[in-house]
Amino acid sequence: MSVYKKVAITFVLIISILFGVGWYISSVYEDEVKNFILTEINNNLNTKVDIEQINFSVFKKFPYASLELKNVRADEVVDKKKKDDLFNIKSIYFQFNLLDIIRENYVIKQIAVEDGFVNLKIDQQGNDNFHFWKKDTSNTENPFKIELSKLVFENISLSMVNEFKKLDFIILVDQLNLSGNFSDKDYTLTTDAKLLLQELNSNNQKWIKNKKIKLAQSLAVNQETGKYNFKNGTVAIEDLKFNL
Repeated sequence: MSVYKKVAITFVLIISILFGVGWYISSVYEDEVKNFILTEINNNLNTKVDIEQINFSVFKKFPYASLELKNVRADEVVDKKKKDDLFNIKSIYFQFNLLDIIRENYVIKQIAVEDGFVNLKIDQQGNDNFHFWKKDTSNTENPFKIELSKLVFENISLSMVNEFKKLDFIILVDQLNLSGNFSDKDYTLTTDAKLLLQELNSNNQKWIKNKKIKLAQSLAVNQETGKYNFKNGTVAIEDLKFNL
């Protein structure tokens, strides 16, 4: 048997084993992961959220197992009967380590948000519409944890209307990657972004319209003190490049 044939057979065996293990994990743990995450979401949200479909996959975001929430819509967090959408997203992926799922230790490692829009508002009194996650006041042990190392946004339209500061803008997020050990008290936040600033208005005057922006920066974050310090970075607006 030739070396190439041995390599091909070995490769096929490895792929077959991976698919077999993936199918087994999906079939055994899918319902458990779905039910657990849905329960946690419902218990920790301050607003109504509609989810059209939920899919669990070992392969879609490999090497992580992923729980995909499809066509997710949330009400804005305001004290009135008629509410606008806070966001409407085609796909949100919660990504887990495979071994954590087998151990029933549901730790979200990464989140990907793809295709949709987010509408942020701040009224004239400074009240916002986007604090939709409840503060954790319990001391009980919970197998559900968030230990994020990466946040990814793709094809997201972000609008902000700040009546308090008389500022509004619309940004099309082509790609935004946020990396760091977000659960640590001190960590470095790395940002890599490709954006289109569709419009920026202040005091009813247009400042910027349809400008491409590329951003790469590192930021030192201290969550205890709330301090943020720029370490290094660059920002490019069209053909103009600046060092931060």
